[in-house]
Amino acid sequence: MATNPRVHGRNASVAGSLLVLNGVQVVLTQSAVARRLEGLRPTRVVAAGALLNAFAFALFALLSAAPGWTVLPGLCTAMLVYNLAETVAIPCREELSVSLSDPAQRGRYLAVYL
Repeated sequence: MATNPRVHGRNASVAGSLLVLNGVQVVLTQSAVARRLEGLRPTRVVAAGALLNAFAFALFALLSAAPGWTVLPGLCTAMLVYNLAETVAIPCREELSVSLSDPAQRGRYLAVYL
């Protein structure tokens, strides 16, 4: 018996489309965002990324109570915010993991972190 997985009342292909959107946005924006964030304190950038991430998850949660016609645009918006959070925070999190580690063990830290 085949099942038909649903995402907020939508076909599972919506979830696949959102993952494609994630990949495309990261590829198109990661270099530009990383350049704009150079010179900023990594801890603040990571905190901003965490706030964006929390906002994205709040949007995802609110969609369960949203009217049907707002679900698809809401999913796309929440995914774009989630991707922005990911694109903003990850380079600085990697920088922090390297800068806080013992120089002799940086490879180990990166192996665990990544």
